[in-house]
Amino acid sequence: MIASESSEKKRKILIKKRIEEARTEFRIRKFGNITFTGHLYIAKLIPIQIILFCVFDLLKSISKDASGTITAGIIDELSIECATRLLETIGKVLHEERMLGNSIDANFPMDLVFQTLENAKSLVSSRLRFLIMNLVDLRTNDWIPRRREELPKTLAEIREEMRKEQSER
Repeated sequence: MIASESSEKKRKILIKKRIEEARTEFRIRKFGNITFTGHLYIAKLIPIQIILFCVFDLLKSISKDASGTITAGIIDELSIECATRLLETIGKVLHEERMLGNSIDANFPMDLVFQTLENAKSLVSSRLRFLIMNLVDLRTNDWIPRRREELPKTLAEIREEMRKEQSER
C-alpha cells in the first residue's frame, strides 16, 4: 500500500516535470518562430499584412467589452510577450519606412497596437509590464536601445582588444 502511494507520487512528479519541459520547449519554439518571422519581414520576404495578422493574433487575448474597457479574462501572457518580441524585432524597420515616406500607416496601425499594450499593462505580470514599458521606451527613442545588445565577439575584435591592451602596457 505504501509502496504504491510512493510510486504514484513519483509518477505525478515525473508527469509534472515532463509537462514543464514541454511548456519550456514550446515557449522557446514560439519565440524562435516569432523572431524568424520578424527577420523574414526585415528581409522583405513576407508582406506587412502577415506581420499585422501575427501581431493581432498574438494580442487577441486582450479583449474589450462593449464599453471599451479591457476585460480581465484569460490573458495569454506568452502571446503578448511574443508580440512585444516581434515589435522589438521589426519596429526599427517600420519606423524607417515611415520616415522614408513609405505609407505603412494604412497597413500597420502601430498606434492601435501600442495603445492595446498600454491598456493591458494593469492586467499582466510585472515582468510583462516591464517588457511593455521597455518596448514603449524603445519606440519613443526612435528604436535605439538604451544599451547595446551584447553579441559574441569576432576573432578580429578579440585580436584588436589584445593589441590595445598590449600597447597600453
